[in-house]
Amino acid sequence: MMKVIILSSLSVLFLSVPIAAIAQTEVEPVAQNESGHCSSASKSIDPFRLVYRAYEGSFRAQGIPGGGALLDRIALKRITAEDLVQSAIEQGRLSSDALDDRAYINAVEFQMRGLLDGGS
Repeated sequence: MMKVIILSSLSVLFLSVPIAAIAQTEVEPVAQNESGHCSSASKSIDPFRLVYRAYEGSFRAQGIPGGGALLDRIALKRITAEDLVQSAIEQGRLSSDALDDRAYINAVEFQMRGLLDGGS
């Protein structure tokens, strides 16, 4: 019985450490310069997390719905990768130059398609 308790505790510990690390990395906003504008610092949210956060409803304040409504609007092409990137910029999670980064936009589009494929 003691072995089961120890093994269960270790399993929970090993599973919670990576989740805590991921959650911690998501909340760091982009640095701003003296004038209050976003610096050209590296992106602070990767395309997968950007799309996942949109699905969770993190961009509702910017007019991006979460869950099934997001899937519907992506499928109807009413929400684009640029829309999600703009929402993240408004929240301070991305620098404004991300809109000009075609590779980043393409990666967001790829994740959006993956979300649609996974939802069907």
